[in-house]
Amino acid sequence: MLLKQIINKINLNKIIIAFIVTWLSFICTALITSIFGMLNNIFLYSFVWIANMFLFVFILRKNLNSAFFQQTTDDNAEGNKIINRLAIYSLLVVFGLNLITSLYFMPSNYDSLTYHLPRIFFYYSQESLEHFYTTNDRQIFSPFNATLFQMFVVQYNLPHQFFNLINLWAWTTIIFLLYKMTLLFGFGKTTAILVSWFGAMADSVLAQATTTNNDILVGVALLSTIYFLFSWFKYKDNFLLALAILSAGITLGTKVTVVYLLPGVLIFIFIKMIKFSEIKNFILENKHIIKSKLLWASLLISGIVATASLLINFSEKGTLSAPSQSVYINKSHNIKAMMQNAIGISVQSTMQPSTSFYFNTFKLLDKISGKTYKNTIPFYVNKVINDKFIDRYWERKHSMGTEDFLNRFISVSLVEDEIWYGFATYLIIFSILIFVRRRKNYLDILAYFQFLFFISFAYFISYILLMKWQPWSCRFFVPTYLLLASFIAFFVESNINKKIKNLTLLLFGLIIFWNGLNYIAYNYRRPLMYLADKKTVFDIDILPEEFNFLHEKDSINIVWSDGQGGDAVQYLFMTSKKRQYLRQSPKILPTYFNLIAVSDTTNINNFVVANREQFVYIGNYQYFWFYK
Repeated sequence: MLLKQIINKINLNKIIIAFIVTWLSFICTALITSIFGMLNNIFLYSFVWIANMFLFVFILRKNLNSAFFQQTTDDNAEGNKIINRLAIYSLLVVFGLNLITSLYFMPSNYDSLTYHLPRIFFYYSQESLEHFYTTNDRQIFSPFNATLFQMFVVQYNLPHQFFNLINLWAWTTIIFLLYKMTLLFGFGKTTAILVSWFGAMADSVLAQATTTNNDILVGVALLSTIYFLFSWFKYKDNFLLALAILSAGITLGTKVTVVYLLPGVLIFIFIKMIKFSEIKNFILENKHIIKSKLLWASLLISGIVATASLLINFSEKGTLSAPSQSVYINKSHNIKAMMQNAIGISVQSTMQPSTSFYFNTFKLLDKISGKTYKNTIPFYVNKVINDKFIDRYWERKHSMGTEDFLNRFISVSLVEDEIWYGFATYLIIFSILIFVRRRKNYLDILAYFQFLFFISFAYFISYILLMKWQPWSCRFFVPTYLLLASFIAFFVESNINKKIKNLTLLLFGLIIFWNGLNYIAYNYRRPLMYLADKKTVFDIDILPEEFNFLHEKDSINIVWSDGQGGDAVQYLFMTSKKRQYLRQSPKILPTYFNLIAVSDTTNINNFVVANREQFVYIGNYQYFWFYK
């Protein structure tokens, strides 16, 4: 009863806005302090951030009387109380498990360890967001809005587990966004709760909740853009349009793949413009917004936030993107390569859920019986796919990854980079089919869902046309999955036989929850079941004990003596509890403690201490050693 009262009094719109405003404030703070070359000045950083927050909160308070803020979670019909409670309590359980995981484990995502997190330390050390010397150009060319959000952890010298908490906050905000969007479309409370549940519990989305990748941040920023834009259509409040514009700027400046959304948006607008009378009426109804100073200010800020990293790239190197990223581009753009990419993604996303469920079930049977059951079906299916499809028709030049990835094409990989969306995929497909068949029953919201489907489909087409197949491409579709999750509302409120519908939802819910718990407990990078072998929270040190003396160094220079750095896991040397200044250089610097990188191999155990003034390490790729 107390929980219900608390939930009913919460204004979720304010919580959603708080996430976006906090993120935007950190971005603006980093940009402003970088201009003055004082990015690591904690006093100026704090002052600017507080000033930004004060400004945004002041603007927010002026708009609190809007009808948009008056709706609480108690405004819609109660719905099915049992389903509501089961869904909410299960989400609370998962949130609690994710919180423990986030607080316990150090960051361990590969991209994060090689360039997402190291670039924060290099920016901090040089006091600006200018380019620096590096052998991994993704550290300097990649859009940095997510990086600037994470920077406060380094700025205030917080435990590095706080990096994980940002994504957990984003995951929680996504639950609220899906819930509020579903209510906005006019669906009931139970439907909204189920949409948010299936959206957040999908395997790949859940996997991103405790990592430090930027995909879930793109998802929450994009979903916020759509939610505020659709809310503006309903409430006609310029403040909501300003929030949509600001969220769009954050989205565009967070990840390169976001540009694949733009063709769909532009084509959809063009199609709507063909109906000249509708466009004319829309312009006439909203021409007053041209005079809004708030909107012009939001457009300016959004433009800066969206393009700042691109402008720095162009001014420093005369190009917008990292040269090394061209290896991921499908330069031929031929139909065969496009079809290969489309088939590969489709097969993986639709077959891996069943494989995952099969694997998790047999793992449980093994533990209960003490015997080892033959888990052969997925491996047999995978062998058939390899023999009949990959070995015959697959062209390696149109794909990334080693043969190992192809050999386990649909096998289970409990890593956030390789796990797809589970049984939620099937539910979304069913829901879209129901929407297409009965779309005439939803004319008042038809355009909204046409837009969501169109930009998601256009994103998929752009991706398979421009990119090579990658074994880790699943997480690139987190933003579009979250948009399509809204379609589940049509299945929940369809006129399908009630028993069949409820049984389907229950069965899918149990399987998704089961797979989710298995991922949290046994994933390869942050397995919660491993906590029994540890001591206390914040007790994990990512470097072996014999190298702890590195933590006492004030300044460290990573020297690429052979000119080859590539994707070395530099974050290993950045886990000190004290403030350190780090840089990279092709030569030894006398005033720094020099870490000399001899070569880039695959054995993380090849560490050699030359002396206490220089430290030699021989590359690294495998970084799961600290779970042994």
